[in-house]
Amino acid sequence: MEKEFLLPQNVLCGYFDCSEFGALTHSPKRHRSRFEIEYYLSDGKTTVSDEKVYLIRKNYILIGKPNEICNSELPFETKFLKFEAEGLLAQRLLSAPTYFPSLHPYETEKLLDELILLSSSENYDTVLFYGKLLSLLSLILDDARSETASIFPTQEMMARAQKYMCENLSSPIKLSDIAASVSLSPSYFHSLFSKMCGMTPHDYLQRERIRYAKELLATTSLTIAEIAERCGFVTQQYLNSVFKQCVGLSPGKCRKEYRKNYFV
Repeated sequence: MEKEFLLPQNVLCGYFDCSEFGALTHSPKRHRSRFEIEYYLSDGKTTVSDEKVYLIRKNYILIGKPNEICNSELPFETKFLKFEAEGLLAQRLLSAPTYFPSLHPYETEKLLDELILLSSSENYDTVLFYGKLLSLLSLILDDARSETASIFPTQEMMARAQKYMCENLSSPIKLSDIAASVSLSPSYFHSLFSKMCGMTPHDYLQRERIRYAKELLATTSLTIAEIAERCGFVTQQYLNSVFKQCVGLSPGKCRKEYRKNYFV
């Protein structure tokens, strides 16, 4: 027998563009205290829920569950809902996939905008607000059910491949190694990853190695040669070349900028 349906409580909604984080590259890790729904407004980097990595893409939806540990690479733009839920609604949200594309982006964003506008009024119509909220949740859960059997497993597979790459940045991993981590042939994996993630596996791996190099430059006293080794670059010269191409500065100059900014 299904649980009783109860209305969401302590609902918060709004628009968020990360400006409060300033120059930070990642949002702080935190525990979710309630359900959170993110509707991403543009392509971004990655977001993490309980160690699962998802590529932020425009018109994609993330359903965050209570007690998950989460954080995201910055910047990103999102419209969001946060609320407490029990009974049937909580049951359905907990069983829904975490991340999937919106099949009705116009209707979803329109309802979010209406909810945000209503909640900003001092004496808004509660019945109207909950009517639109339930319409939005119904739409999102319908999209989640539609995607569970097809796209979602593929996204989970790509998330596992991304995690494998991030855990092996210092190793000389090849395309065949990454494909094997998700039990796919190299050619099919390359095609699928490029389609789902908007970049080739090589580009993703290189981006993560540069990100890790920047982190080590800012937070450690390791030499450039040691950083090159830890980040999977064959030589210091190769790191210098790729780093300057991606960042616009050499690793040494980038480190000086980090240190200079500390005293500003």
